[in-house]
Amino acid sequence: MLGTAGVILSPATSFAEDNPFLGPWSGTLISISEAKATRLRLELEPDGTAELVDLDADGLPVKGRITSQTSSDVSVEFTVPNPVNPHATFQGRRVANWLEGIWAQGPFKLPFVLSRGDPAGWSDWAIYATPLTALSKERLEIYRRTFLTPALAAGVWKGGRTTLWSTGRRRVDAEVPVKDTDQWRIGSISKSMTATLVARLVEAGLVRWDDTVGDVLGGAVVAMRPEYRHATYRHLLTHRAGLIEDLPPDALARFSFEEIGGPSERLDYVRQALAAPPVGSVGEKFSYSSAGYIVAAAMLEAATGQRWEDLMREQVFGPLELASAGFGSPGRAGQIEQPFGHRLGLHGYEVVQAGGGLHDIPAVVGPAGGIHINLTDLLTYLAAHGQQSPFLTAESWRTLHAPPPGGDYAMGWGVTPNGNLVHGGATDLWLAQVMIDPRRGICAAAATNVNGAIRATGRSVQEAALSA
Repeated sequence: MLGTAGVILSPATSFAEDNPFLGPWSGTLISISEAKATRLRLELEPDGTAELVDLDADGLPVKGRITSQTSSDVSVEFTVPNPVNPHATFQGRRVANWLEGIWAQGPFKLPFVLSRGDPAGWSDWAIYATPLTALSKERLEIYRRTFLTPALAAGVWKGGRTTLWSTGRRRVDAEVPVKDTDQWRIGSISKSMTATLVARLVEAGLVRWDDTVGDVLGGAVVAMRPEYRHATYRHLLTHRAGLIEDLPPDALARFSFEEIGGPSERLDYVRQALAAPPVGSVGEKFSYSSAGYIVAAAMLEAATGQRWEDLMREQVFGPLELASAGFGSPGRAGQIEQPFGHRLGLHGYEVVQAGGGLHDIPAVVGPAGGIHINLTDLLTYLAAHGQQSPFLTAESWRTLHAPPPGGDYAMGWGVTPNGNLVHGGATDLWLAQVMIDPRRGICAAAATNVNGAIRATGRSVQEAALSA
């Protein structure tokens, strides 16, 4: 923790002896990226100074100062013993006997919740740190609370039976609980669905796995760099086409955030991507690329004359009966009928997504990360892959699930040494993880309506699988 971005704070105010913030507070700072817990005690003094003690280190205090305060909010800054990021801040809001806020240090912002009094109540992290066991709603709530996610959901499928758990709120600022039937954005898990669509169209004789970018899009993308002309669906879907990961943010911001009306906008993205210098030789180097999936979708649109969205509904969502699947953010504008996306703000997670089809990423990026779905339907989709259902032929399933020689990434799937298929998906405001264990016939998934809490979703997937 103390070895882990400062913000500009208001000038310090005066602090009376009856200041409700004064005295000891204790809590655990969780590193989202490292699954590390640091127990801290924060003491605020009447003279406006602060003292922070790392109870898992040498116990020596770090001095700080209160830089601003209102009746409900307090800001504190510290100089910590870290040669890279010595400046740290905590901004918190008092809710009863809790301080809920954000620890900021260097490039990191972490949720930080402290309780009034001496160190106590660290059972949440203690449970998280215990060996894996079967998931329950109570454990799921511990993971949600430990990582301060607004909501968290998980599920498992085995032998045709689905079990679901969910906890938390659709909006962090509204008393509306999530339901097991709620929909979640799944980010890059959408990639495997786009690859599945290609397999369906190959079987229908509308495209071929070895169709090249040059043959299909050469007439529409005249400025295509020659290095990409021989890239095929196989290269694009296994991240071996040499393409950049994505367009720069300023270029992405020019695209519509609504569902696009036709292939023209997709082609505009593709023209820019195929004009960028390659990051590697086609077929030789793995380089994760959302752009590759968007190029593949544009090729499908050119070959069929249909939008990728319509092809997905017709060829994947419909046949697999994924009634909840759609594009962009779930729910209708002005309604709290589905979870809302959130972003980490100064006082915890803040709602920044309005629903109603609005995206937090441009709609053109949909083939690489734009799908929403509920967990029941997501598990149905995973089971089709895990059981290699008649939805596709055995040859198509093998093509989708087999990495190129020497690699561990197939078509929209990471492949573990024991043969499991895994993937995570995130947008600015959402996070999901999935796992398929073909040997045990188990599929598991977890999702939350904020990006960053990968340890919460990862733990939930693992324990959901143990519950089957």
